[in-house]
Amino acid sequence: RIVAGTQAEETHRRTNAPNCSIFLMRFAALLETKVVVSGATVVFLCVRRDVGTAVFIYGAICNALLSKVLKRLINAARPVGAQLSDPGMPSSHAMSLFFFAAFLSSGALEWRATLNVSILSDSALSFVNNRLDMLRWIAAASVVALAAALAILRVRAGLHTVAQVSVGSAIGACNGAFWYRYGAGSM
Repeated sequence: RIVAGTQAEETHRRTNAPNCSIFLMRFAALLETKVVVSGATVVFLCVRRDVGTAVFIYGAICNALLSKVLKRLINAARPVGAQLSDPGMPSSHAMSLFFFAAFLSSGALEWRATLNVSILSDSALSFVNNRLDMLRWIAAASVVALAAALAILRVRAGLHTVAQVSVGSAIGACNGAFWYRYGAGSM
């Protein structure tokens, strides 16, 4: 074991290749959000080939296009000092985040998975199925909380105002709920 702050630690740091976690963090920082989202979408579509997935992807594309149209129509500037020069209202990232959050949390809340294992007693089976209901609520709340945290980061990074993120979040959430309800949820 090498003690931090010692000469041995300094020599170890200089002579050894960077560890895997540092490499992965640097690699992830180089990737743009659209590359990650596009790649995840392609993988998801290849794994799950059903109508609900197609509706989800089509709705996300329509949501992104609406964001571009609204940005051009509203043409509101980003905050002073923002590193980006395109219009900031509504926040495209917030629209996408809350589209995903509304669609996925709606799906989580309607998901009715039940465990039917013959080796469990009726009371044990009821106990497990009740826990599945709790997990659905936790999953839905977690998705929304993650979307909110990432949207707040857009404001803290100086890329958007609170109003731009709020409007984007509201539009994205409405779109996500709409596409789930009238697309995937009605099947």
